[in-house]
Amino acid sequence: MLNEAQLRHVSVALRLAEERLLDLQRRLNDKPAGQLLYVEDDLSDVERARIAEKISDLLRQIVVARQHLALTPGWQSLRRTIAGALSVTWADLQDVKAGPLSAYGETDPQLKDILDPIIDRIADGLSEICKALAGDDDHERKEA
Repeated sequence: MLNEAQLRHVSVALRLAEERLLDLQRRLNDKPAGQLLYVEDDLSDVERARIAEKISDLLRQIVVARQHLALTPGWQSLRRTIAGALSVTWADLQDVKAGPLSAYGETDPQLKDILDPIIDRIADGLSEICKALAGDDDHERKEA
């Protein structure tokens, strides 16, 4: 029914849709607690139930598409996903050190002594996680 290029394109689009729907499903059920991020749960019980039901229905539709079109599942490495996200976060943190912040205006001379060590500790922690993840390449597989 679909040529190889079409099949690949449809598969990728539906995988991304599934990933986003699963993420939204988790967000509906989890209430993340952070110090600098507060997610306001501004959904009513009726809205939450309606959205959850619709997400479930859409995930079922993806199953139907897979069955009818013989789509093959893709593979995503949790190891690489985590390492990639942390690498971007590490780079973002480098931009909030005292030196780069001067691009936004004059900085207090004490900022370098207060902010930079905190940012360095967080960035070092992110690097340690990435190094731990990089230590085991046996988990790598090629996408189907």
